[in-house]
Amino acid sequence: MEIIELSQEKPVIVGEEKVYASGDVLALNCTSGKSHPAAQLKWFVNGQQVSDCF
Repeated sequence: MEIIELSQEKPVIVGEEKVYASGDVLALNCTSGKSHPAAQLKWFVNGQQVSDCF
């Protein structure tokens, strides 16, 4: 038997701005609430998955 516990909280992204200019470097952090198994977060830019660090 496997028991899954979903987080009751939405993921929180910090460091985001309303507007960016072409060439801007972003430093963002996404944190999810407690869950079991742990959430696996992925970043997407214009629909394309990107690395979590460059």
